[in-house]
Amino acid sequence: MTAVVDRIIASKSFGRSVTYANLLRYLVACSESGDPPKEVTIAADILGKHDFDSSQSSLVRVHIYKLRKKLAAYYAREGAAETIRLRIPKGSYAITYEGVTAPAAPPPETPPPAPMPDTARRRRSVYPVLLVTLVLGAVLTAWWYGRASHTPPAPPPFWVEIFESPRPKQLLIGDLLMYEDTLAAESITLRNGGVNSREEFDRYRSTEGDAGSRYRLLSYGLVMRNSTLDVKYLTELFTAYGSDFEIATMSRFNPRELAGHDLIVTGMLKTHGLFRTYFPRARLQLSGPDTLTLTQADGSRRTFTTSGDPDRRHTDYGLIRKTRGPNGTVIVVAGGLWDTASAQMVKTITQPTLLAELTAALETEFGTLPERFEVLYRVEGIDRMELRPELIWMGELDE
Repeated sequence: MTAVVDRIIASKSFGRSVTYANLLRYLVACSESGDPPKEVTIAADILGKHDFDSSQSSLVRVHIYKLRKKLAAYYAREGAAETIRLRIPKGSYAITYEGVTAPAAPPPETPPPAPMPDTARRRRSVYPVLLVTLVLGAVLTAWWYGRASHTPPAPPPFWVEIFESPRPKQLLIGDLLMYEDTLAAESITLRNGGVNSREEFDRYRSTEGDAGSRYRLLSYGLVMRNSTLDVKYLTELFTAYGSDFEIATMSRFNPRELAGHDLIVTGMLKTHGLFRTYFPRARLQLSGPDTLTLTQADGSRRTFTTSGDPDRRHTDYGLIRKTRGPNGTVIVVAGGLWDTASAQMVKTITQPTLLAELTAALETEFGTLPERFEVLYRVEGIDRMELRPELIWMGELDE
């Protein structure tokens, strides 16, 4: 079976990914030894994820899904004549071998019919030709439309690096930190607008309650309702370009995943965890739960603060950042001070018209689409829904 695996890995359809080549060899070896691997062993032995938790990450399932697609592509092209084919049944990581039945032999020839008069022969010969032409036309039409529907279009310039990257993609949704009062007669779940990270919670607890022991951090957070729109917009975008992504909340994010994932970070800026301070040289900084500060070219500072009632008419501010992370990963941040601008920023980078407007503005400002940049929007909203976004500042990010 080694020769079969080598043929598959060397094929053009399989591609040149060392990770997927190692994964295929690993699954074959485990299956032949009668010890089919589990998600956690694949994550540790092939992907280097020794603390992998399958309930929190679909990384292994994504790799297996893509491996199935590579095998299908091989057997549809270079391996079309293979009589024994490798399969990975759904719900399993074991390799199975399936035989392919050879085409049946053609039936024996029958003697030709007696000749007919020329007029009848000409009339009857028209019908098979016409039928073949119609069938062939229908087949070619179906093939063309099928090919068009299964070939993803070229992604917009903003997304090219992510969609052409072999790395897994992860959507990080900012969630609000929750804690409880342990001295209350009944358990009370609490939420504080000024406490949105573990450091802020520790600082708050040390100054409140019974010598800092009154409050206990909970293991879950609160996700805002507009986060469902983030998932919707990004799912539609990724599906259109033949890609997929994992979903995680910021409170459960492991910083070690920075080096192996392309990331899209969404939600209110105060819920962005380590990404609130991940860009120390950025000119836009979160300086309060509801305030952004811009350091202008002359060194002066300008602040942008939300105003109004988020449940009625109000003004919000949002930012979009794109930069590089460790090992060349791509990090896209789309968030707002409130969830109004947060949802609008995700909409801006996923909806074709809005994204084209942003791209054109950046190209006009800098002569080309910068590899690293940040932009600031003002968003007028009502009842936590956007009404009118306005791009008010653009700048390049230092490495």
